[in-house]
Amino acid sequence: MVASDDDAIENALAAVTASQWTHLQTLVEAVDPRQPGVWEGGEEVERSSDDQPVLSMPYFDYSEALSNLHRALYEYQIIVPIDWMAWSAEHPTALQNLAIVDVSTNDIVKYLVSAVRGDRFSEGHLASEVHSGVFLPALLVLIQRQLELNS
Repeated sequence: MVASDDDAIENALAAVTASQWTHLQTLVEAVDPRQPGVWEGGEEVERSSDDQPVLSMPYFDYSEALSNLHRALYEYQIIVPIDWMAWSAEHPTALQNLAIVDVSTNDIVKYLVSAVRGDRFSEGHLASEVHSGVFLPALLVLIQRQLELNS
């Protein structure tokens, strides 16, 4: 039997310890949403044999604080293997127009997974979610809920 996305989320959240949630909170608070990183690359690195420019591929270089948070989300297995693409397609504006405190815990996790995994397909997507003012508050709501459950 294949576990549903909601079961996978609930199992993953139950495995995260209170000290890990507290560590995540510290990492979230260290991220500056106004400056999640910078674009690098995109410049000419050499000329081809027929004198055409050879450019490096542009990429988003995350700030140290956001890189640490990103790494911890995977390490603590909060970025669960769910069908995030289907969820994103059904929720194109995600949490942007909703009061985050009114959103279910599972939908918050689905949004977080979508934002993080979406960055693999669209460079800078996570930075844009952080900059939008939704990602970090949603993660803080999740952390607070889980800490309350663990107390």
